[in-house]
Amino acid sequence: MKPADNLAILFYAFFMIAIGMVYIKKNKDSSDFFRAGGSLTWWLVGASAFVTMFSAWTFVGCAGRVYRLGISTSLIFLCNAIALVLTFILAPRFRRLRVISWVEAVRLRFGRNSENFFTLFSSAVALLFGGMALYTIAVFLSPVFGISTAPLIIGVALLIIAMSALGGALAVIASDFIQSLFIVAVAIVVAVLVLRLPEVGGLTGMINQSPDHIFNWAAVIRPEVLGLWGAALLINQTAGANSLHGGASRYLAVRNERHARLSVIFPFVGMFLMPVLAFVPPIAATFLMPDLELRYPLLNNPSEASYVAMALDVLPPGMTGMLVCAIFAATLTTLNSSLSVVASVVTRNLYFNFFRPKATEGELLLAGRALTVLMGLIMMSIGLYFQTLKDLPLFEITLALAGLIGMPMMVPLVMAIFIRRTPDWSGWGTVVVGTVVSALFWFSVPRDVIANFALWGAPLNPIEVGDVRFAMTVIFSSVACSLFFLFTSLFDPAQEPEERAVFFERMQTPIQENEINGDSVGAQAKLIGTPTM
Repeated sequence: MKPADNLAILFYAFFMIAIGMVYIKKNKDSSDFFRAGGSLTWWLVGASAFVTMFSAWTFVGCAGRVYRLGISTSLIFLCNAIALVLTFILAPRFRRLRVISWVEAVRLRFGRNSENFFTLFSSAVALLFGGMALYTIAVFLSPVFGISTAPLIIGVALLIIAMSALGGALAVIASDFIQSLFIVAVAIVVAVLVLRLPEVGGLTGMINQSPDHIFNWAAVIRPEVLGLWGAALLINQTAGANSLHGGASRYLAVRNERHARLSVIFPFVGMFLMPVLAFVPPIAATFLMPDLELRYPLLNNPSEASYVAMALDVLPPGMTGMLVCAIFAATLTTLNSSLSVVASVVTRNLYFNFFRPKATEGELLLAGRALTVLMGLIMMSIGLYFQTLKDLPLFEITLALAGLIGMPMMVPLVMAIFIRRTPDWSGWGTVVVGTVVSALFWFSVPRDVIANFALWGAPLNPIEVGDVRFAMTVIFSSVACSLFFLFTSLFDPAQEPEERAVFFERMQTPIQENEINGDSVGAQAKLIGTPTM
């Protein structure tokens, strides 16, 4: 790291805090703080949706899998793109719900008890994934600065807390837009510089020199296992992108239905763009840096440093700091959004409902900031715990959490949009059933039983075992959740609750212009364009 690199990083940190300060006056009530008054344009929300899908995990955990297994990893992005086709249809319905936090939509659909359950469960899940994201960025920064991950987790967490607590949702989404431009620009520079290396020889040279497993999908993982893994990914990504949690929380801030639908364009295109840029450095590292274990002994899984190792080799002096800022930005966007959603849920659906039902908007705004700090500190503690896990690569940790707790929560929140006649307890009951099924399979079926199952013909290798374990967990959980949710319809009361009728009526009622509060499209362009330039 050169002095210019350190200056770039320092400037970036102050710039992110400054964004929070700039937008602090825009927050007049809790609606402004948590969803920017529901007035944002499609390109702001779309850029935020795009960049939050590309945290540092893309350049660390995902790069590690590319280094070890090749471009079969691209199935993740393909499945994301397919999932967004359904989002294009559902995004307008999510905006029409007219709620401040997505859990308020759960209350309309399932009642107060389910609202309380999903408040606690989803907050725990979000903090868990947030802690993992903190650990991920620390893994990236560790080889750059040559220090352990713990102090990095603490420093990054404090910066994120400061920005989110000051500026709220508008600051988060505005910074997402600015950082999306920055991330793409730096990723293009790194990919081009790697391909221009004489030792690489351009795209053709990289393909010719790469080990067999990079472009031969069946070299390490047999086709039937890869197909099963891809099917599970598609189920997982579709549920995640189109549930009341994953979908509604993202599109509540957009101006109207048209803007909601247009905002899906950004992440859809990004699913095809970013893998091309992010995969080049780890692929080149397979034949230029086969000794990553010796280069980065401080890391639990050195292959996860493949992207940053190549980038550090090709970037000129001063650009290393830009790389750090770009990949830090990728995680910052995810964590800011996650922290904002958790704080909104806890404030609106826990603090307000249980402790201060007569709280004024000013009090809720103050409570939102205080709870943002508290949730951020909890997230930091979880990140510090993850850095003690020595045996699980980031890629496997992510999929394990998605299968065990993510899928059971998402399935009822997707089916609730399409299936009307179920009792209030069908939501939380489905989560409990799905979590139990996932846990039973994950913890009770030994890895050697999976490896030696007769269907495979020959025993599975450790990587295949991990993929099959994830796939079967997702499939069993989604099937169990779907069947249970349908089964509960037998117990739906004859008299439909009034709030449920409101839920479905709102989804069919277009947003009117007089319902939109906040800045106009032109004012937002000026507000975002000034710091961007």
